[in-house]
Amino acid sequence: MVVQVLGLCVAGGCQRPEIDIASHDDWVVVIEDKPGYGRLAEVGDLVRINYRVTKSDGTVVMQGGRYEFQLGAGAVVPCVDEIVPGMKIGGRRVAECRPNTHWGDRGYGPVPKDSMLTFAVELLNVD
Repeated sequence: MVVQVLGLCVAGGCQRPEIDIASHDDWVVVIEDKPGYGRLAEVGDLVRINYRVTKSDGTVVMQGGRYEFQLGAGAVVPCVDEIVPGMKIGGRRVAECRPNTHWGDRGYGPVPKDSMLTFAVELLNVD
């Protein structure tokens, strides 16, 4: 389940609302940080993103630029496949993702197993 929450933006920046999702195992909470423009990304599209993944304490565990994949084909963790559809080029979304929506009890490289992660995604291109 994806729950979209609008952030509060005023001159000087945006603030994300505090959301407690601890009791909802399969929720991905998405905050639209920045709207984009143009064509919407849809399942089946080839998309290119910048991304940053952080632990709940703010430690960056991975980041990358210009990562390209087919949306909805399972080429990325479910959290990313769920938050990118509906984005527009130049848009940015931030998602609080529970372990079962990413690498879960396996972990992955610097990502500890069973951890809450924050994924920040910027959509660069849609083909």
